[in-house]
Amino acid sequence: SHMHRFLFTDHPGDGTMFPSIQRGCVNNRCWVRVDGMVYMLDEGGVFVFDGGVETQQISTPIQDVFRPSDSPYRINWKASNYFHAVIDKPNTTMKWFVSLGGNIYPKHALCFDYVQSKWWIEEYPFPIGASCLGRLNGKPQVFLGSTNGRIFALNTSTLDGMDYSSGTVQGTATSDGLDWLIDSTATFPASNLTGNYITIIQGT
Repeated sequence: SHMHRFLFTDHPGDGTMFPSIQRGCVNNRCWVRVDGMVYMLDEGGVFVFDGGVETQQISTPIQDVFRPSDSPYRINWKASNYFHAVIDKPNTTMKWFVSLGGNIYPKHALCFDYVQSKWWIEEYPFPIGASCLGRLNGKPQVFLGSTNGRIFALNTSTLDGMDYSSGTVQGTATSDGLDWLIDSTATFPASNLTGNYITIIQGT
């Protein structure tokens, strides 16, 4: 819940601890680093730390999930040992996988586009217990670990974890405009579409 500095001159045995900032990190997997800045999740939200004595809160648009409530869209801090974070550099996105409502294992991700400073929340049909940034075909790729030893390559065909049995999860745009796309060959369910994440994986 707090960060400290450990300083010594000649030997760590002679070192001293000093309070640094009044913020912390819920566990050792809930931080990511970009351009010398560290982005961390604690019970107060998500903040940026540059190594100095000041921090910058960035999670204000989604701050409701951090407030105590019985709503299904509030973070279950009792499950914080299972929370984790990953950075998706090709899509300039950070994701904090957290448990909302009564879930024990993370099935939601708090997502932040650090270039456009935009937030959204993703929901997965099964728990996501681990995440890491690796490489696939020579390019950076986020991998997600789930139940039964399954590994998913995020935003790559149907391996991104979407339920392809309920509708189209990948296709080709047949027409487009300034702020819309149409895939005339796609089929979608009648509900639960609003707010879903769409990624362009090939082309402009």
